[in-house]
Amino acid sequence: MNLSRFHPYLRMVAALWASDPPVPLPEPPGGWGAFARYLERAKMAGFYHARIVAARAESSFPKDFLSSLQRFRFHVVAQSSRLEEAAAEVCAAVKDSGHKAVPLKGLWLNRRIYKDASLRRTTDADIFVSPEALPSLEKFMFARGYRRMPPEHSAVWQVVFKGEGLFPVEAHVLLSTPDENPPPSPEILGRAGGWGEPNEGLELPDALIYLAINNSRDNLILFPGNLHDIATIAGLLSPKGWEAVAERSARWKWGAGVWLNLSCARELFGAPAPEGVLETLRPSSWRLAFAWAALRLYRHTNLEVNNLPRGFGSLYKASVVEDVGPLAYVRRRRAMVIR
Repeated sequence: MNLSRFHPYLRMVAALWASDPPVPLPEPPGGWGAFARYLERAKMAGFYHARIVAARAESSFPKDFLSSLQRFRFHVVAQSSRLEEAAAEVCAAVKDSGHKAVPLKGLWLNRRIYKDASLRRTTDADIFVSPEALPSLEKFMFARGYRRMPPEHSAVWQVVFKGEGLFPVEAHVLLSTPDENPPPSPEILGRAGGWGEPNEGLELPDALIYLAINNSRDNLILFPGNLHDIATIAGLLSPKGWEAVAERSARWKWGAGVWLNLSCARELFGAPAPEGVLETLRPSSWRLAFAWAALRLYRHTNLEVNNLPRGFGSLYKASVVEDVGPLAYVRRRRAMVIR
């Protein structure tokens, strides 16, 4: 798929990350205000503004557009600071109970990878824990005014805590929904570093695979900010790290999802994915056909969640979930999702 021709907004993103950005860029469809709102939804506003500043290309963009992105970054910093304080308390409680709490997604990326909370908006605290940590964590959360939200699946894969005026906390015991082939939690948790440890977070190969799995759940191209995360992690991997990505993706039957994410991240942001790894993970032709047949509908609509017609989301998911065939995936999902 040529993403730069897939949707005008993706073309605007890809153009800014080209080796020789074509500035000034043309006005996007719907105007600069609509594009700014899209960048916020797409988890790209901070990255886009930072790229403009790094390229010293401010004069090529409208002042109102730049101001809106800068205001967004200010708000994100304030929110991230409060969220990190709340997450620190939760992770300390888990550690005090004798268990490990590993920050995930935006919380970890802002702390350890970007080290600039203005780049990536994070609205909840995602942590990775063992099932044994849940009882003491639940007791701690209830004492602070949280309530446990009803589950969405018959098998527990995460526990979501919410409270009035409090940041949501998602405690993951699996790194994907139970109907979508979760990778082995004990193995991954064993390699990970807990909150505040020198190696805090998932090991980098595991982090790349997890971020790819998570973005596969979000229909791959809806949030290019997620692809930026993958491109950034890709740039930090050593040759041995790439060997681990290839081996684990294949063993965990997530090669298609990782390949699709790396390919898109390379096209938009120049992710340095080795050709040998991409060739090893390349999905079968029918999986690619399923994925593009579902996602091509975004050509004719907004890049927003739940815009795919009924059935097309399952078509896409069947293309990336490799542990069972398409029919078995649909049956398993129907059996496990609480309606």
